[in-house]
Amino acid sequence: MIRPLLECLQRLNLADRTIVAFVSDHGEQFQKHGGLFHGYRLLSELTRVAWILRGPEIPRRVRRADPVSLIDLAPTLTGLLRLPADP
Repeated sequence: MIRPLLECLQRLNLADRTIVAFVSDHGEQFQKHGGLFHGYRLLSELTRVAWILRGPEIPRRVRRADPVSLIDLAPTLTGLLRLPADP
């Protein structure tokens, strides 16, 4: 799903000046542990979600142990772009 986008950016010579952010808001469990959708338990299928950044000056294959949230996305991107933070 992401590979065609990255390959297109490479062909257009944009990969070295483009940041790609792939995130999701939450997971789903789809019959794992006997439940559907969000459920009422905090299982890893629900709490561990995609947060992938790729671009110049972003190290590859770095996994963070500390939790992140979608509220962290805008400050992370503005920091990478060296833009002022939105108060």
